[in-house]
Amino acid sequence: MDSLRTSVNDSLDFLEGTLIVQEKGLPDPSLSRISVSIMDDLREANQSTLKGMLKGISARVSILERDNSTSLGVKHVIGVDPADERRTTNIMAEENFLIGRPLGEKDKNKIVIGVLAATVLKLGINDQIDVKNETFTVVGIFETDSLIDAVMYIPLQDAMRVQNLTNTVSTIFVSPKSLDNLDEVKEFVNTVLFEKYGVEAIEFNELAASGLQILELMNQFGIIVGFLTMVVATLSVVNTILMGVQERRREIAVLKATGWTNREIATEVIIESMVITVAGGILGIILGVLISKLSLDYFGTLLRFSFSFSAVLNASLVTISLGFFAGLYPAVRATRISPVVDLAR
Repeated sequence: MDSLRTSVNDSLDFLEGTLIVQEKGLPDPSLSRISVSIMDDLREANQSTLKGMLKGISARVSILERDNSTSLGVKHVIGVDPADERRTTNIMAEENFLIGRPLGEKDKNKIVIGVLAATVLKLGINDQIDVKNETFTVVGIFETDSLIDAVMYIPLQDAMRVQNLTNTVSTIFVSPKSLDNLDEVKEFVNTVLFEKYGVEAIEFNELAASGLQILELMNQFGIIVGFLTMVVATLSVVNTILMGVQERRREIAVLKATGWTNREIATEVIIESMVITVAGGILGIILGVLISKLSLDYFGTLLRFSFSFSAVLNASLVTISLGFFAGLYPAVRATRISPVVDLAR
């Protein structure tokens, strides 16, 4: 969960302060369809109303294609104009490319892919991939250490062609020169352009914040599930130790008859309980490490694995504590066994 939260935050480094112009009222920008004429209106406004506040304007066409053969489940391809994209975001910067190159203005049926998509799809430079029944050749693989690494980019004209679009795109990314101009640009889109085209401007930060809220809810749900799991595990240990005490009544009676005190009997039962929970805790840590490493191989750079000794220490203390408290009631039951009664049976 922390790794996903980090990926969302890292995405902000590339798109912080970016406005997404989309069809008003749609929950998913990829479903939006807006006129490319908005680009011309924004450029004109930048020369007049907005007084040169805009750094870049980039139209985008989103393509979502189901692919059940990989862990991604879907191929997310975005069509962009390379020149406009470089002025608007930092995604196509040369320094982000591990191998190959960014998209060029004269490219046709070329594609650049994030390192996560490349890992999952097992693609390298000059490999080919189908998008909407057209074949594209990989010319670059980039890495941003964010969710963007699961995305692939193709030239805007290619994206419009495979989606059968003429003067329509999915969204337009608008990047002000300064964060101080963000509200004014947003107001212009939500008033002037809304009246003309029915569009709205959403800050990328707002979308990221919504994602972080969902992750936080998932984290809270995980805490509740973890707590319930510990309760069930504790009751299971209590039941197991109680059954053991019941099955060994004569043995415990013999021990008490030979001089064992109630303290020694109780200590023996509690130690047994703690051994069970500690063994379960060790097995859980080993499985957690293995599953985390397998997840890395499966999901690539989207997830980050780090081994924390403090987390292991905390988990160990929890399992020891659970073992101690789970053994208390069975230990009390064991001390109440009477040698006279049980040996006479």
